[in-house]
Amino acid sequence: RCNRVGSIFSLAFARQRVTNGSSFARVDHDSWARLVRLVRETGVLLPARSPSPCFLSHAHGVKDIEQALAAIEQALKRMQREDEA
Repeated sequence: RCNRVGSIFSLAFARQRVTNGSSFARVDHDSWARLVRLVRETGVLLPARSPSPCFLSHAHGVKDIEQALAAIEQALKRMQREDEA
């Protein structure tokens, strides 16, 4: 799940939208921790806890965003392969 307001966004592994404390309690924090560890191996930093806010600014160029998206995509694919094994 992705929640966004302007350039501020949060990501979470959840079946339902994360809108309040009750839905936050159902977020898969273990999967988030796995994702964070994997993307950090590529130098991309995500908040240690989900769904914490992430911020984009003018300091982030197109290359930075593409690097982050590629790292997240690779990490998700790796997680899927590991879960299927």
